[in-house]
Amino acid sequence: MRTTLLWALLHGPVAAAALPALMLLDMDKRRAGQPGGLRNMLGFLFKQEPQQQQQSPPPPQPAAAAAPAAESAAVAAAADAAQRLLPGDPCPCGSALRYGRCCLPLHAGDGAAAAAAGPTQLLRARFAAYAALRPEFVVASTARDSAEWHADTDAWLAELAAYSRRHSAQSTSHCFVRAAPRRFIGLDLGPEKRGVSDAGEATATLIFTATLESLEAPGEEIVFTERSFFVQRAGCWYYAGGALLSAFP
Repeated sequence: MRTTLLWALLHGPVAAAALPALMLLDMDKRRAGQPGGLRNMLGFLFKQEPQQQQQSPPPPQPAAAAAPAAESAAVAAAADAAQRLLPGDPCPCGSALRYGRCCLPLHAGDGAAAAAAGPTQLLRARFAAYAALRPEFVVASTARDSAEWHADTDAWLAELAAYSRRHSAQSTSHCFVRAAPRRFIGLDLGPEKRGVSDAGEATATLIFTATLESLEAPGEEIVFTERSFFVQRAGCWYYAGGALLSAFP
């Protein structure tokens, strides 16, 4: 638009009258010591349009920012792996057998072992799962229609793992932890009582007493007694809930 206006001033019908007047005005400005020149007097026609500033892209996030979190997760995973019992360790369920010949097959998902396990062995395996940091077995051995089942299994697994870490059993197969005290101290089981539910499913009840040692208060024992309920489905037994009978402290 400005170029068109300039062309009209210099080449249009008024150019013959306007141009001499502009030249005289230019001479007067020069004599008065003011900047002259036709370009200065028509400077508004020669101004360039401001260029739109381009927004620079945000600086990339440094890759190292995620490194501490990843490193912390790796350290936690390594600590959990080291805390898990080895096959040659005494099984924490109190059977006097080695872990590899007792509860480990159940924890590893052996279908034949699960089908052969009765309510008493399942209860022992659940206790050992807490001691051996095997929360996935606690979840897998819980009846889905029981009050103990959590829909958010990820949060449930994290809660179970945190509980196990507070009362963790230490492997005795390595010299550097051989002297470490076992935190899941003992499990005493009462007699197993079988029955049949109204739905025709096989059921069982067991009373057990568990003794733990808290890491927050070393040497202090935590003892509780529970009546546990079990149900059999598709040939396997599942934990269906429990009622706390006593706890100390």
